[in-house]
Amino acid sequence: MVLGGRPPGRVGHCQGASFSEALQVDLNETYEKIIEKKLNDRLKGRHEIMNAAVGGYSNAQKYLFIRTEGLKYSPDMILMDVSI
Repeated sequence: MVLGGRPPGRVGHCQGASFSEALQVDLNETYEKIIEKKLNDRLKGRHEIMNAAVGGYSNAQKYLFIRTEGLKYSPDMILMDVSI
């Protein structure tokens, strides 16, 4: 999904709770950084995945964060881990 007025293939936004926040592991071991590296290895351009996860957030809080803050960055894609 392309959002905003920027060219595609630049910024992705990850939103989630403690699993995505991943404070327990090194930054380069988070799934956001792994996705970012794979995109940069396989596709032309500079791709950046922003980890905007907050531990303890409910699905509703994640959605509201995307609406109020996440869309300001005009991400090309949004990945949201959904807790059930």
